[in-house]
Amino acid sequence: MARRLLLSLVLGSSCVLCSQVLRAQILRAPESPKPIQGVGAKLVHVPTVVHDKKGALVLTLKKEDFNLKVDGKPQEIRYFTNDANLPLTLGLLVDVSGSVSSRLDDERRASSAFLDDMLTSNDDRAFVIQFGHKADLLADLTHERGKLQEGLKRLEGDRPGSGGGPGDRDPGDRNGGPPPDDDRRGSQNFFQFPGGGGRSGRRGGQGGGQGRRGGFAGGGTVLYDAVFLGSDELMKKQTGRKALILLTDGEDRGSKVTLTRSLEAAQRSDTIVYAIYYKGEESGGQRGFGGGPRGSWPGPGGRSGTGSGAGSRDGDGKKVLERMTQETGGQVFEVSKKHPVDEIYKEIARELRSQYRIEFTPDQATGSDGYHQIDLTTKDNKLFVQTRDGYYVGEPSR
Repeated sequence: MARRLLLSLVLGSSCVLCSQVLRAQILRAPESPKPIQGVGAKLVHVPTVVHDKKGALVLTLKKEDFNLKVDGKPQEIRYFTNDANLPLTLGLLVDVSGSVSSRLDDERRASSAFLDDMLTSNDDRAFVIQFGHKADLLADLTHERGKLQEGLKRLEGDRPGSGGGPGDRDPGDRNGGPPPDDDRRGSQNFFQFPGGGGRSGRRGGQGGGQGRRGGFAGGGTVLYDAVFLGSDELMKKQTGRKALILLTDGEDRGSKVTLTRSLEAAQRSDTIVYAIYYKGEESGGQRGFGGGPRGSWPGPGGRSGTGSGAGSRDGDGKKVLERMTQETGGQVFEVSKKHPVDEIYKEIARELRSQYRIEFTPDQATGSDGYHQIDLTTKDNKLFVQTRDGYYVGEPSR
């Protein structure tokens, strides 16, 4: 009897001790990894396209053919795949301002053919936004070609000063409130802008807009707003391959967010930006990248990506588009008689089907809050690497 009592006391003490030890371990457990905004919780995704010196796509590279650095420090590539079979999300952002609205018929036709060609899986989806003095969602995210075709049919040249319809309602208006996605009809304007201001700056700086939270009717051509909204409201929750296709002259007047803020939204959502550039009335007529060999590239993995937040408010829309595409891993293509928009779409399609997906796990330094610079090169210095300039960690600026 005494032996049983002693055994019970020992077991009881052991349980209490184990409980205390377990509780202490839980209290001392390290915090879970901080989520990396725009790149997932653990892995940084680096979608990459490689060209040779003649501009041809290079499709035969392996993981060991690449060198990856972040903030100047070598990184181990953990995963290396070809992106061809991953779900694809496309956003068509069409400029309908006066300077380019005469091209809308050609854009409808070419955009329709492009979507028919690219949306091959039930997991592939697209949306259509038009922007002029305001931005309108003409077709919400969908795989249904019919809905996308209807959205393209609704593309309409800008009429500054027009308004009063449902597309002009303030998204912050609690009386109107956004309808469920399935109830959207026509062009809707239910995006949300970040509140507060901020300063614009170089790549990776803390961008910001002066706009309030709510509607986004601007006073000219709201290119930056359209990129921000497409990235932050529509692309952010999608997985797989993601690309925005801008059809524009690159001029922005009246956006509530800055160029830097719109770029931050694209980078956080892992979205590549491609630009189909139309020479506007104020452009200097310089030759675009899409018309020939890519000799103007700075070299493997090297991208300038500089520019002021003022961007095309100074009248240089092409340089703005170059910055947008370079920092996100895309490219600018200039429309001409020898290089029409439907041929440009075919080139973009080839790039989207030829991506390498490179992934790595950031360490404590490269996973800290802020912007981190990516430098991806190939061991063959005759090849040109086209990829994103960097990634953000932590919450976006407000």
